[in-house]
Amino acid sequence: MSSLPAADHLTLAPCPHFSSFRADDFDYTLVYRHHLFASRSERTVFFAEAQSPGQLPKDCVVKFASRYCAEAHNIAYTAGAAPRLLYCAFEPAVGQFCVVTEFVEEKASAQLTAEGVKTLRAAVNALHAHALVFGDLRDANVLVDARGNPHLIDFDWSGAEGAVRYPLDLNTAGIDWAPGVRPGAKITRAHDGAMLEKLLTTIS
Repeated sequence: MSSLPAADHLTLAPCPHFSSFRADDFDYTLVYRHHLFASRSERTVFFAEAQSPGQLPKDCVVKFASRYCAEAHNIAYTAGAAPRLLYCAFEPAVGQFCVVTEFVEEKASAQLTAEGVKTLRAAVNALHAHALVFGDLRDANVLVDARGNPHLIDFDWSGAEGAVRYPLDLNTAGIDWAPGVRPGAKITRAHDGAMLEKLLTTIS
């Protein structure tokens, strides 16, 4: 487990407003360590330790988002292609969704194994079988661990096909989006499929 000291909460807003949650019938207190992305500290994603009396501490990731699809995340987790979701709820004190997942360590330069490719395809197919879309299938949103296994993250754009749309401020500069992807457009399973094929050329 991490031996890093707790961070100064004044430097990690909005994390001071969300400091505890309940999972697996245990109450956990969060000790924030640092921003998860050292070079992108403006992002509200943090590495933290979840502590509960009598339980081993859990290394976890805490993020704050304007929307989040827990259903899609849990389906991907069941398919073996996402970190375990410990908590997800809208917190009025923060004004955003607070999402806590188990921490998965990404291996630099790791590539998906053949089995990892199958797992990722199966996870996307499982979402589509439930009429859900992922929405942002790019390499930035797939962690690959030391064993070559995939872990989808950032289910912010995920949801029911026909109901969720791309952000109006979608970044279209330098990103090879699938045909039909544009700001405000509805996210489709066809977009996911095309983006998955593009993704697999870079991480497998």
